[in-house]
Amino acid sequence: MQTKPWVDFGRAQSISYTSGSLAGIAYPDGSYAVWRPGADEPEVRDQVRHVPGGGPPIETAKCLVEHILRMWELEHPAAAMTFGDFHNLAMRTFSPGESWKDDVVHMSAGLFEEAGEVSGKLKRLYRGDYTNEEFKAAALKELGDVLWYADILAHVLGSDLETVAKEVAAKLADRQARGVLKGSGDNR
Repeated sequence: MQTKPWVDFGRAQSISYTSGSLAGIAYPDGSYAVWRPGADEPEVRDQVRHVPGGGPPIETAKCLVEHILRMWELEHPAAAMTFGDFHNLAMRTFSPGESWKDDVVHMSAGLFEEAGEVSGKLKRLYRGDYTNEEFKAAALKELGDVLWYADILAHVLGSDLETVAKEVAAKLADRQARGVLKGSGDNR
């Protein structure tokens, strides 16, 4: 679960997803609430009625809030998704082939195909078949498929999208610092 640490406000403690999609608060009397930021009413509001082991009610309320946040994340997987979260979901739908080479070929071909579908949507925009908004929606749908194939291909190659993203970010920062962003060649 991607959360910020509990913050103590004196009379209450709060926690939230790093993405800001859901937040929770617990009070010393054991009352608690969980809500989506910007919502008028909390998704959940209740109070601890029984404290196991006789501990402070706020600790039980904090446990309940964390449980609710975890359950929310399971029911709404896109609410606070990281590359790792996406990878875990993608791996549920990956069926490995007979060999490593089969997987590399399958994932690469799928990646090319889906990228080609994005290009096809662009062609249709250019010839007037799509409005800008229709193109955006169609292209983003295909980009999701591109992302799935890229994630699985990175896995098959022994890496992951987070590592790939960090490496390309470092490469681009280096090129920018050396003034060679434009041009061609992998080793500029």
